[in-house]
Amino acid sequence: MYHQSAQVLPEALAGALQGKTAQAAKEYLATIKRPELEVPIREVGRWVQSNKR
Repeated sequence: MYHQSAQVLPEALAGALQGKTAQAAKEYLATIKRPELEVPIREVGRWVQSNKR
């Protein structure tokens, strides 16, 4: 998904948009950060361990 928004989409939009619209789209897509996803199972395990009585 990150690769798509950082590289593929700007290249695809380059031919579809012109002028200020193209520049704004390119700048906006450049601001999207790489997501840091957490493994849900690991997070649930930590939560269970911290809530044990």
